[in-house]
Amino acid sequence: MEVKSNKKDKKVEIWEPVGSYYDIVNDARCGSMRCILQGDAGYGKSTLTLQLAYEWCDKRTSPLADFEILVLLNLRQLGSTSSIFKAIRQFLLPKDTGLTENDIRTIFHNTLSVLIILDGYDEYSVQEQETDITLIIKRDILQEVPIILTTRSSCLPDNFPSNTQHFRLNGFNESARERYIDKVVVGDNAEAAKRIKQCLVENPVLCDLCQVPLFFVMFAHMTFERCAVLWNPVGTWYNWNTSTHLWEDRYKDIFMTPEKYDTEVHKFRKEWSFTHWQGCTNNDNNQTNAIEKPPPL
Repeated sequence: MEVKSNKKDKKVEIWEPVGSYYDIVNDARCGSMRCILQGDAGYGKSTLTLQLAYEWCDKRTSPLADFEILVLLNLRQLGSTSSIFKAIRQFLLPKDTGLTENDIRTIFHNTLSVLIILDGYDEYSVQEQETDITLIIKRDILQEVPIILTTRSSCLPDNFPSNTQHFRLNGFNESARERYIDKVVVGDNAEAAKRIKQCLVENPVLCDLCQVPLFFVMFAHMTFERCAVLWNPVGTWYNWNTSTHLWEDRYKDIFMTPEKYDTEVHKFRKEWSFTHWQGCTNNDNNQTNAIEKPPPL
């Protein structure tokens, strides 16, 4: 992870490494009050927001423990909902809650420490309209509430305050990949770790793809759990992954509501992606042909 430096350079932006993702929280609370976490697709922005929420719930030693209230909103779900208090009531509270929007607003204004995390600005469908979200980003409302906003690097919001701090997720380098394999994937199985690492060495294209954390995590776990160490050719593995994402993009245009889209995509992943991958690993004589195309739309 990197933070955008205040050093001036007319030609390029200067980014410096940070020691921990806690720097985002500390800066949002004590510095600019507005932080943007950017990164390309698959680099772990949403995963990091969930980690922050988990630590707020579970770890009393975390810097997040100082906040009395933490709000994590997925902006793609909001749709045309313009009020953040309505969004909190609709998406975060039980359906039978007795709290009104005014109650939630009152709680916010009477609480000493609140942290709001807005995940997925690049998927926010009403960026051009004046909503609570756009006003929060510009610091026109909730000025004293720390805000962390995630978005793709290609979709930064306009009109954010000049003192907004920018952080960037920059993927897995070789050292990070090796640590993940050893600590998370294989445990004490040194032979399995060696095979996975060797597979990356022997496939330069796959190694480049695995700089994207999402691709790498999928590859490492599938390789270890299914014992499919070598993908020959590497395009077999790549096509399997990209075809599912391309299919999801096409489906996203067809299903108008986020709820229906999520339902159909999860159904597709369960019934097609992993089922057919399982068939691929069980058919050593015809791996490539076992991976079928998505159903026609």
